[in-house]
Amino acid sequence: MSPTGRRAIVDADGCTLAWDGYLTLDGQRRDAVFVRAHEGGQPSAALFAQRYAPAAPFDELGNSVFLGADQPLFVCIP
Repeated sequence: MSPTGRRAIVDADGCTLAWDGYLTLDGQRRDAVFVRAHEGGQPSAALFAQRYAPAAPFDELGNSVFLGADQPLFVCIP
């Protein structure tokens, strides 16, 4: 069941979810884009973040960061 309690039946091999938020690393809070990626059949999703400077033009700060395994975005039903 999803965090919102909703269920859906979909035909997908994988799924990604991206959102804007804040990431704190080494005591510094920065704007970041987060991506949770899940491949069907895997027990968990992977969570990544990319820090950026919120001014035009868009400016990445450092490399993307792997934040670890996260809850799956969907469950495969045989």
